[in-house]
Amino acid sequence: MVMKVQGPTLLTGGSFGIEASLIPVILGLLVSAAFLLYRGRDTMIGSRT
Repeated sequence: MVMKVQGPTLLTGGSFGIEASLIPVILGLLVSAAFLLYRGRDTMIGSRT
């Protein structure tokens, strides 16, 4: 199989592939921030519970 990707490099990831595009990077940051915020609500830094 040969795949030809067309479009802006920020959306397609260019020669690095789709994992290097802007969409997965933003989604990863949003999910990480959501986990940190959720975890931060339940525990405080330095608590040992």
